[in-house]
Amino acid sequence: MGIGSAFAFPAAGAVAKMLGRRYGMGYVKGQFNMGMNVGGIAGALLAGWIMDLFGINYVFLGSGVIGIYGSIFCGISMRKQPHNNM
Repeated sequence: MGIGSAFAFPAAGAVAKMLGRRYGMGYVKGQFNMGMNVGGIAGALLAGWIMDLFGINYVFLGSGVIGIYGSIFCGISMRKQPHNNM
């Protein structure tokens, strides 16, 4: 929730808008918002559980590893899809 969010949220909203033209804006925005809420709840619960078991350092380590893997996965996924400006 900081600089990374400032870059991520506009990009995610733009992707949701592109998909909304294809699948319906209400459906895509509903899925987008549901994912954001579930991710926020699950992330907080999981981070608290990890902190209780292993300590705060492992929460940050795990978050960093997940962020790096997510970035790699996103980069690979974006490279495989054709780019079209809707």
